[in-house]
Order: sequence, then C-alpha cells, then structure tokens
Amino acid sequence: MSILSKGKQRGSFYISFLHNFTDSTFFYRDIYFGVAYFAGQETVYKDEIPYWSMSYAGGVDRTITAKDDIRGIYAFLRSALRQVSKEHIFRGPATFTDGIYEYKNTSEGNFESFHGTEIITQNNRVLYSLHYNGGILR
Repeated sequence: MSILSKGKQRGSFYISFLHNFTDSTFFYRDIYFGVAYFAGQETVYKDEIPYWSMSYAGGVDRTITAKDDIRGIYAFLRSALRQVSKEHIFRGPATFTDGIYEYKNTSEGNFESFHGTEIITQNNRVLYSLHYNGGILR
C-alpha cells in the first residue's frame, strides 16, 4: 500500500495522539493515550469500512523516570519496528539488537487473529514491555 498522505496530530480526546495514513482504498488510524506507559488502537479501513484492528498497551518500567532514558528506549523501539518483515508482520521482528538494547517479539496467530508481547532489555533487565492483540473485524 503506497501512502499518499500522512499526518500526526493531537487527537480529538484530551491528551491523545493520532496518526492517519491514507491511500485510494485504505485508511489507517492509530490513536493512543499516554507516553511512558500508553494504550491505543490501530484500525485499517477498507473502502471506508473498518476491516482490521489491533489494540495494545505497555511502556517503560515504572522505575525508569529520566526523560533521556525514556527517549532512548523509544528511539530504539522505533528502529526495531522499522525492521518488520513479511514473515513477522506484527509490530517488529522476532529479535533485534542495536547498541545496548535488545528487542524481542513473540506472537501467535495470523493476520486474521493474533496476540503477542514485545520487550526491550538491557543486560537481561526488562526496560519496556507491551502486549497486543487483534485481527480482521467481522
């Protein structure tokens, strides 16, 4: 799917974040609440009808409070999520390492119905975790 337009804006709900991507057939919306710990939902619309969705919740360990540490973890997470492949389509790859962080993603199911967990560790300490689930809407 080629992306013809994209946007990031504050959502219509107080302290929410909204991402939209559109092409001629599909529309993607991601809305989430929170930063260090967050919850959200992605929805793909096909011909203006909700077709697929994924909900998620997670974040950094509550003992991590320094903004620079949180920014570093989320910068690494964005790098990991860019590694998504056709073989492992939910969130990021099964594993990804860069510098001091390691990303692990385990999932079960397929595009129609799935669930999974991703974590980021440093020296075997879990710094971040997130649970997700979703599938085709009926």
